[in-house]
Amino acid sequence: MKILTACFSFFVLLFLSAHVMPTQAVVHDFADVSDAQVSEALVKNPHRLLPNNNLYFLIKIKETAARIFKPSSAKRAEYDVILSGKRLKETYVLLENGHADKATGSLNRYSKKLPQMISQIEKARSQNQDVAQILDVAADFLGYEEIMLASIYTRWGAFSPSYDESVEAFKKAVWALDKMKPGVKDRFFIMGLDKGLETQEEAS
Repeated sequence: MKILTACFSFFVLLFLSAHVMPTQAVVHDFADVSDAQVSEALVKNPHRLLPNNNLYFLIKIKETAARIFKPSSAKRAEYDVILSGKRLKETYVLLENGHADKATGSLNRYSKKLPQMISQIEKARSQNQDVAQILDVAADFLGYEEIMLASIYTRWGAFSPSYDESVEAFKKAVWALDKMKPGVKDRFFIMGLDKGLETQEEAS
């Protein structure tokens, strides 16, 4: 009987520790960004309609069609760079307008777009396409995205788990570019602090 009581108490404590103990929040350390930098980043990533607009689905249809008909993987990668910036700007503007739920959706799409961009660049390289230009373009756009991610964190914090996921997707995209063009990661403040991911990437 004592054994059964002890086992029951153990499982109760285990359950409580899993459901009651608070989880430690992820803390991101970005460089300080100015209002001018944020304004420039937003301008570099234009958008037309936001996801809370009833006609937004037309934008998605247009983007999907445009991407399908790009003549090469390099061109699709270049288009993916633009789309990732649009999704992040949508997130920023939606948060400004008080639509955190819609912002989370755009941020999820942002996190998914970055691996697609990298996949298309790698595919273009495997097909001996010239990727020098797209690597430069991607690095430039990711620079603006780092500014937007930093500003979002400063103003609204990690407002949903999707934010932490988007930062990790951003870091992985930068590391992938750095493998193809060494030195790219040195342009990003947050990459200099992320030694854990560096170890993972070097081991892979």
